Amino acid sequence: MERLTRRTDQGIQVEPLMMERALERLADFEDAVEEAEAKQEALSRQLEELRMEGKSKSARFRELMGEKLLNTRFLSVFQARGIR
Repeated sequence: MERLTRRTDQGIQVEPLMMERALERLADFEDAVEEAEAKQEALSRQLEELRMEGKSKSARFRELMGEKLLNTRFLSVFQARGIR
């Protein structure tokens, strides 16, 4: 990944010619985090529905649980960095 920012003693800096690209990347990143958060809520609802139907041992339940665990890890990395 091409880095668009630099951390210095004065803070974070972006070359003026790269500002638009840096803002686009930040917007893409924020969109991705929002999508992951929404997906996490949807997965929780789907898993709860399957539990209520007594399907907590089904292949679909396990597939969704794996997806939720992966998504949880993704979000926790950002939370650890203070991003979320």
